[in-house]
Amino acid sequence: MRVALLGMGALVRDPVPWDDPDVEMWGLASRPKAVARFQRLDLAFEIHHPDMWPALGKTHEEHTAAINALGCPIVTFPRMSGIERQRPFPLADAIEIGTDLFTSSFDYMCAYAILSGAEWIGCYGFPMAQDDFREQRYGAHFWLGLAKGLGIDVVIPERSTLLHTEYRYGGSADPRCTAPPKVQKRVAFSLSKV
Repeated sequence: MRVALLGMGALVRDPVPWDDPDVEMWGLASRPKAVARFQRLDLAFEIHHPDMWPALGKTHEEHTAAINALGCPIVTFPRMSGIERQRPFPLADAIEIGTDLFTSSFDYMCAYAILSGAEWIGCYGFPMAQDDFREQRYGAHFWLGLAKGLGIDVVIPERSTLLHTEYRYGGSADPRCTAPPKVQKRVAFSLSKV
């Protein structure tokens, strides 16, 4: 199975393989109006608890109607009333193969792809570079690393910040890797004793 995980930036930023019939398109049901503009959607995820919906400016009735209008199965956690074609997220199974590290909807999507037997995972529209998304990278990096470790082919567009860093610790000329003068003196002194 080949799966494309689609974030909100997938419409304009990344080269999504929309025309490849062998790739399933999985998106976020939390933004149904935006996702409805995708060329196609095979599975959607709503991981936000219904108690959070009013804070996002959504009534339960409006949001469930918009999600149901997507016309595809919806993976939820926890189980939610009013959502048709609902598939509960297998949390215990995900924790068993990985860990209890879920910092964003992306993590649930990636874990579900692994559990579903994906051989290829493409990640589109998940920049996670802005400050309010940086904390979410921890979970994303864990689940993508697990996928790669399991031999799953992981495709990330070049412009994405997923599995990329600004510098390599210990071998970069990046000024953030330069030790303060006090530390440099201690290291030099310690090395002179060897």
